[in-house]
Parts: sequence; C-alpha cells; structure tokens
Amino acid sequence: MQNSQFFRYKATHYGLILLLIVTVVLTSIALINYHVDLNHRWRGSFYRDVKQSWSENEIFLVPNYNFDERAFLAGISMIVPPYDVLVLGSSRMFLVNSEMLRQHALFNAAASTSVIQDYVSTWQMIKNNNRIPKYIILGIDPWAFNINSGMKTWKSNAHLYEQFITGERKEIHFRSPAKINYQRLFSGSDFLRSLAWIRGKGYRLGVSPVIDFPIHLHGYRNDGGHLYSPEFMKITSLREIEAKSRAYVSKCTNMLLCDWKLDQEAYNQLVRMLKDIKNHNVEVLLILPPYQHEALGLIRQNPSYLTIIRAYQKLVQDKLLKDTGHFTKLCDAIDPVKLGCDRTEFVDGVHSRKECVEKMIQYCLSLTGFLQP
Repeated sequence: MQNSQFFRYKATHYGLILLLIVTVVLTSIALINYHVDLNHRWRGSFYRDVKQSWSENEIFLVPNYNFDERAFLAGISMIVPPYDVLVLGSSRMFLVNSEMLRQHALFNAAASTSVIQDYVSTWQMIKNNNRIPKYIILGIDPWAFNINSGMKTWKSNAHLYEQFITGERKEIHFRSPAKINYQRLFSGSDFLRSLAWIRGKGYRLGVSPVIDFPIHLHGYRNDGGHLYSPEFMKITSLREIEAKSRAYVSKCTNMLLCDWKLDQEAYNQLVRMLKDIKNHNVEVLLILPPYQHEALGLIRQNPSYLTIIRAYQKLVQDKLLKDTGHFTKLCDAIDPVKLGCDRTEFVDGVHSRKECVEKMIQYCLSLTGFLQP
C-alpha cells in the first residue's frame, strides 16, 4: 500500500516537473517566434517597413513557406512607384519588369496559377486605389478558362471579385502576406529560423540589398517584377530541361487541364472587365505565353492537349476579341521559335528564363505596335 502511494507520488511529482519543462520550452519558443516575427505575421509592421525602404537596388525577400502573394501584391499596390503599365497573369509573366519596357514604368501584379478571377480582382483593386494605368499587358493561360482547374488561391482576394460583380465595396484591412496562424507561434521550424536570424545567419521577410540575395529564396523588385531564387534558375543542361518539360506535360494535373471545360461565368466577368477597362481609356495587350520546345512538341502529339490548346487559341482570338469589340491587341506567343527563344531559355515546360521573357515582350510589342505613340 505504501509502495503504491510512493509510486503515485513519484509519478505525480515527475509529471509536474515534465509539464513545467514543456510549458517553459513552449513559452520560450512562442516568445522568440513572436519577437522575431520572421514573416510579420503578428505584429503588423509589414507594410510600414516596406514603405520606409525599398529602392530599385533592393529586393523584397520571400520565404519559401506560408506566403500569400496575393495579399502581398494587394498591400504593395498603393506604395509601388508610379507606373503607366500594369502586368497581369500567372508565374509565366513574373519576370516582366520595367527594364524591358525602357520608356515606361510598370507594376507587375502577376500571381502564381492565376485564373480569370485573379485578373478581375486585381483590376478592381487598382480602381479602388485610384491608380489606373494607361496600358495593361495580360498573359492568359489555358487553365485560366478551365472550370475544373481546381484553383482556389484567387479567393484570397475574393472580396474584390465580389465587389466587381456587385458594385458593393467591403472595407478590408490589408493583412500580412504571411497567413495569420497562431499555431505557428509554437512551430519548431520557425523557432530554428528565428534563432538563425538572431545569430545573423538567417533571413527575414522584408527588404534586402540585391547582393545579399540568398540562393534558396525568391524576391520581388520594387516594380513588382519577380526574381526567382538562384537555386531555381540555375543553368542546367538541355537534357535536364527537356526532361523537366516531358515530366510537366506527362500529367494533366501539372498543366491544370484535366477535364478542360469553359468556366462561362468567369468568362463573362472577363468580358465585363475588358469592357470596363476600355471605358477607362486603358489599352490592352493580350499575350498567350510560350511553351518550351519539347513541351510544345509533346502537346502537339497529344490529341487531348492539342484539342484544348486549339480551343484556347480560338476562344481568345475569335470569341473574346469579338465579345469585347476588338479593342484589345493580341499576341499569340505560344511557339518559342517565333520569338527566337533558345531551347535552353526555359526552366521547365512552361516557365521561361528572363532572356526568353524579354524576347516575348519585344516580339509582341513589335508585332502589335503596342506602347507605340
């Protein structure tokens, strides 16, 4: 009996000690994570810090985890330098920047895997900010029209899409691009990154000189132009690039083209958006971005893909231009050969390197006369 009570006492005693240790450890982790706040997740200083310092010689470092780029673009849309060209589209338009347009300043508001709802939301955001440009360059991908693409990321700015449809504006406070998640206060990985930052060996979401661009992080220029991480953009052999292209095209889930079917409601809002843009005296250039040579060859050999790509080209070239009164200019840049892009000027099947992106822009401007007085 006494032994039983003794063991219960010992168990309770050590249990309380263990509980105290766990409490102290978790509290320490939470306090350090909150104090460092690598992603400005809790302390709300993100946009103030950006506004105070972000020159053309600096980049805004982006963590490779838990980052809401649409919230980021919404937040910086009011504080980027003045611009007369707005760029919309997916990650295939990321690398477009002011240096490619020479006499024009731009704001690149492209976001990963963008769909029509993203274009409409961003246009509404620009109107709300009263920063309407003279020109818009819109890169449209085939998945943007696919009701079965599965893309939900646009809902980060769903209030803007709803405002465009209904005309009713909801007051939304800009939030940090790092999603607020208080469970992250106790994150061990965040804790280790916070300790690294305290020791001067880590990186915090925010502005940094270009020369300090770490190999594994992405970044933004102060015109919204994207900088892929050096690790992502490292030069690989043509064999590796083509292998990536084949792997990309091998699955319809990668292409976001599974069960491709026109999202009629979203298409109708795109037509409304383009007409609204016209009413604001803004000129528009539509671009169908290029595929890597190997990827395009495989697409042309696949009857299912080929049918979708042709339907997508016809939808934009014929129906969309007709439904919007033929006021937009169109550049079909799907074929990289027409642009003069080399087979190695791609990262994978759909993402071009800067050299090919610049060739795409110059080809389209020359073809359409866009931005010319």
